[in-house]
Amino acid sequence: MAIPSRQIGWGTEENLLWQISKQLEAINGVAYNAGGGGTGTSGTSGAAGLSGTSGTSGVVGTSGTSGLSGTSGISGTNGISGTNGISGTNGVSGTNGVSGTSGTSGIDGTSGIDGTSGINGTAGTSGDNGSSGTSGETGTSGIDGTSGTSGESGSSGVSGTAGTAGLTGTAGTSGANGAVGGYLGSFYDTTSQTGLAGTVLTMGLNNSDSWNSGVSIVSGNQITIANPGVYSIAFSAQMQKTAGNTASHIHIWLAQNGVSVPNSASQIGFPSNSIYVVPAWNFFFKTTSANEYVQLKWEINSNVDDGITIQSAAATGNIPAIPGLIVTVNQVG
Repeated sequence: MAIPSRQIGWGTEENLLWQISKQLEAINGVAYNAGGGGTGTSGTSGAAGLSGTSGTSGVVGTSGTSGLSGTSGISGTNGISGTNGISGTNGVSGTNGVSGTSGTSGIDGTSGIDGTSGINGTAGTSGDNGSSGTSGETGTSGIDGTSGTSGESGSSGVSGTAGTAGLTGTAGTSGANGAVGGYLGSFYDTTSQTGLAGTVLTMGLNNSDSWNSGVSIVSGNQITIANPGVYSIAFSAQMQKTAGNTASHIHIWLAQNGVSVPNSASQIGFPSNSIYVVPAWNFFFKTTSANEYVQLKWEINSNVDDGITIQSAAATGNIPAIPGLIVTVNQVG
């Protein structure tokens, strides 16, 4: 509503009161007498205008919620509290009623304008999540427990039944037949043999039979045994005293690998010249390695060289030839 203009000829106070009364009329619907101009009786002082009600305080903004604590680590910082809401402005106090001029009642003061509502406070920001706590250190390994005592030995199990006998293997092939009766050799000499008296002589052999097996002649007088074993050697020598004194003798023995065999010698006597004597016997000997050999040794005990001879003779008539020396060898073990 427009405020009435100032009345001409009125004082400042009168114009003010008049304007106020008009505002009150418009508000309350009640006519107020605001005298002006002539002097009336002094009215009673108008009651003091009611003070305007104070505007209500603005609502205090709620505090922001506290930030959640970080899990198992360093606690997160608390959230920043929300700012308080701005308090509402106080209502404008109503103006005191203007004392009426003489004779007029004072105009009641206008009610104060309600204060504006306070602005709500902003919500507090959430607190930062706390950083994860560091992992705990690994615990040290526990000490090994002592070994338990050994359990008692179990009783022996029952023996299983015997398995059935396996099939008999096939018979092996027969080995090659060995020499019948063992190794053997047969030899003879067709020359006449003699030598110096008092020296060691070796009986020679210049012929071998064709059936010999494992025994042979080497160097004309070494009876060589190819395979180790026990052998028997037999000989017969046709000897004749051809020179020297009336009585003389010879010795015969066995040598093995060039060495005289102990206890193998025999002595043969010749009482006179032109006497034929045929010494004949056998020796047993043993070889332990391949190709060992034996020899028949002899010596003339006379004061004349070549006094005794191993004598061969050619065949005559019905008589076959006479070898001066015959030697046979047989394996016996």
